[in-house]
Amino acid sequence: MKPRDSRGNPLKPVPQKQFEIEMQAQGSGKHFSFLGNFVYVDGAYRYVGKGAFPFWSMPDANDPKKK
Repeated sequence: MKPRDSRGNPLKPVPQKQFEIEMQAQGSGKHFSFLGNFVYVDGAYRYVGKGAFPFWSMPDANDPKKK
């Protein structure tokens, strides 16, 4: 999978970090995990989307070029 062609890009390069996040419910032990994308800004990590891409370049099934 590649980023969508019609994506908008930040004016400056944005260094990103990708983490696997795992959450577990207390008591039941049920859990799930996902990839989370973060940027480090003003001394803290900021969440910018989940999956293989940040929100500004996420592949889009509704992209007009696919119709």
